[in-house]
Amino acid sequence: MTLAVILGLAAAFAYGLGDFLGGLLSRRMHFAVVAIVAGAASLVVTLVAATLVAPADIAVDAVAWGAASGV
Repeated sequence: MTLAVILGLAAAFAYGLGDFLGGLLSRRMHFAVVAIVAGAASLVVTLVAATLVAPADIAVDAVAWGAASGV
C-alpha cells in the first residue's frame, strides 16, 4: 500500500470513530466539554503527525493555499 492510501484509510477511520464517540459522549456530558476535548485531542494528534510526516522543504505557495482554505 502506498502512504496516501494508508493515510486516507486512517483519516476515514478517525473521522468515523470521532463522529460515533462524539455523539455517544455528548449524551453523557455537556456538548461544549466534548467539543473542547475533541479539539485539544485533534491538535495533539495533528502536531505529532506533522513532525513525523513533515517534508524536507516547505513550499510557500502550499502554505498559502492551506492558510486560505483554513479561513
